[in-house]
Amino acid sequence: MLHELARNPGVQQRLREEVLSVLGSSAVPTGKQLQELHYAKNIITETLRCVVCICVNASVSALRCACVHVCECKCVCMCVNASVCVH
Repeated sequence: MLHELARNPGVQQRLREEVLSVLGSSAVPTGKQLQELHYAKNIITETLRCVVCICVNASVSALRCACVHVCECKCVCMCVNASVCVH
């Protein structure tokens, strides 16, 4: 997520403004304050949609068969074999 924010300074600035306006000078945010961070939630959701985290408990030889690439949808994808592509 930090990489995407660095690539999009306008989004980073809007997120910073939202955090400062909702949290103010609070050292520790409350649950209610966290619920009010709508833009932050959208950023996290979109990042998780586009960047897949795949946890695999497999042998090293099986992992060598997988390739990771960026699809047309600009998401990072993992092709397990010729017919299976995980977005």
